[in-house]
Amino acid sequence: VEGKDNTVYFCSEDRFLYALKNDGELKWRLNLEDRLTDTLVIGYDNTIYTGSKRGFFIAVNPAGEQIWKVKVEGEPFGNPAVLKDGTIFLTTKKGWLYSISHTGFIHWKVKLPAEPVLSPVIGKDIYIGLANERIYAYSINGIQKWMFLLSGLPLSFALSGNSIYAGT
Repeated sequence: VEGKDNTVYFCSEDRFLYALKNDGELKWRLNLEDRLTDTLVIGYDNTIYTGSKRGFFIAVNPAGEQIWKVKVEGEPFGNPAVLKDGTIFLTTKKGWLYSISHTGFIHWKVKLPAEPVLSPVIGKDIYIGLANERIYAYSINGIQKWMFLLSGLPLSFALSGNSIYAGT
C-alpha cells in the first residue's frame, strides 16, 4: 500500500512490516512477532493497519512504532474499510465483521452467515461478499439491512451512486 508521502508499506510472513522510500530504500521495518496476513490499509491519519495469522489486528504509526493491537476471532481477511472518522470495518476468516475505532476499541462484532470472500466496501452501508454466494449490506451499527443472492461466488463488486455492480 502506498502512503501519502509515497512510502510503500507491505507485510510479510517473516513477522515484519516494511516501509520503503519511493526510491526503494528501506525506511524502516518493524517486527510484529507473528506471521502477518495480506490485510493492510492506511487510515486517514496515516496509521497503518495490518493483521496477523494468530488473530491480531495491529495499528502502526508512520514512524514504524506499534500503537496498539487487539485480538479478533480468526485471522483478519482482506483489506479493511476505513471511514473518515477513523472507524475500521474488518472481516475475519472465521466469518466475523468488526467495527474498531482508530484507538483500538472494538465497537461491535457480528457473526456473518458465511466466510467472507470479498473485503468490506463502504458506501451508504457496509457491503460484504460471502462464500454462500451472496452480498450482504450492514448498517454502520452492525445491523443487517439486506442480502442479495447471486448466481455464483462473488468475485468482485463496485459501487456507483446508489448501485452495486457484482461479478461472479
